[in-house]
Amino acid sequence: MKLRHPLHIVISMKNRKPEHKEYLLMESHDISPKSRLVALLLCFFLGWLGIHRFYVGKIGTGILMLLTAGGFGIWVIIDLILIVMGSFTDKEGRRVFMWLEPGSI
Repeated sequence: MKLRHPLHIVISMKNRKPEHKEYLLMESHDISPKSRLVALLLCFFLGWLGIHRFYVGKIGTGILMLLTAGGFGIWVIIDLILIVMGSFTDKEGRRVFMWLEPGSI
């Protein structure tokens, strides 16, 4: 399989038949430049204020979380699960997938 861009990441592999494998790729334009570790720490410690949503650019839902104390705690738990699983997205719909920001190491 030829990769078109050096930042292709293999997410998972499905086996339809033993001889065929399908790779699900996430292209570089689908990945947010924001750090998943920062989002996780902000959500864990300040999630009831919605700070992690402000961090990824979701200002509207950040304000809603601020006014409802993190959706009465339920919204914070859901966001924590999404961040840990790598399914949390930024304001442009890109997944906050990388644990560290590019160029931080």
